[in-house]
Amino acid sequence: MCLVEIDKMPKLQIACNTRATEGMVVKTSSPKTKVAQSAVLEFILVNHPIDCPICDQAGECKLQDYYMDYGKYRSQMKLKQK
Repeated sequence: MCLVEIDKMPKLQIACNTRATEGMVVKTSSPKTKVAQSAVLEFILVNHPIDCPICDQAGECKLQDYYMDYGKYRSQMKLKQK
């Protein structure tokens, strides 16, 4: 979720592990970063256990907060037909 776009760098970078330098231009909400953040969130949600004890305590899970802030989109995952 901490992917950001940094000028003069070809790929998105992990903000929480990138050292800031003088004059660095960081974009946290560009279209490119929003697409990547949504993809990461979807990956986390798909792999999140359905019986998570934290999620069972309504409103206690940060993942729910992230979904409300960054999610609410049409899923890119394809469901298998039986």
